[in-house]
Amino acid sequence: MRSIPKKLLEEMLASVFYQKCIREKTGECEGRITLEHAIIYAGKQVNEKWAIDPVCAYHHCVDQYQDCGDIDKRFHEWVSLTRLFNSSETYQREQKQKYSRAWADWQQKLIYLNKIYEGKRYPTDIQEEE
Repeated sequence: MRSIPKKLLEEMLASVFYQKCIREKTGECEGRITLEHAIIYAGKQVNEKWAIDPVCAYHHCVDQYQDCGDIDKRFHEWVSLTRLFNSSETYQREQKQKYSRAWADWQQKLIYLNKIYEGKRYPTDIQEEE
């Protein structure tokens, strides 16, 4: 696991978005909220706010739920990529510059994941509350 920079961690913990599991609407959430790096770039976990999801221990398969939880890695990627591509144009340009090699792949992955998740089991209004 890659450590989250202190400033970013403090910003995330102060946000209402990070106080509950992104899968809370399934009604199966249990355990403490953990932070999952949902996106990998160049073999490393991406340390950007949009790429780190708040997930309960059960849905992250950690703590007492190790090897018996209900992780859905693709859903976590979908949440992160949806947050990225629904962010402001200025922020997207900044992120595209940082991750230019992965950008087209992420766009294609979001199109694919939208076919699985968008408007089905989960809401699409997953943007962070400011």
